[in-house]
Amino acid sequence: MKVAQLIEIMNTLPPETEICALWWERETFDDVNEPITDECWTKVCNDFDNWDDAGANITDWVADAVIDNT
Repeated sequence: MKVAQLIEIMNTLPPETEICALWWERETFDDVNEPITDECWTKVCNDFDNWDDAGANITDWVADAVIDNT
């Protein structure tokens, strides 16, 4: 996802809205092996965006936390 896409999504919410958010940037992983190319990072981001159940465990955790805290 491009930052512009995320900003567009976020702009649909009132600024005071509480959210849970995670994101990863290429620089986080640069020292894993060697510098990551633009092509590599684009492929990783595209694969992540198309991963159907990427957030399943996190969604389950948030749902459980809501139940535990109500």
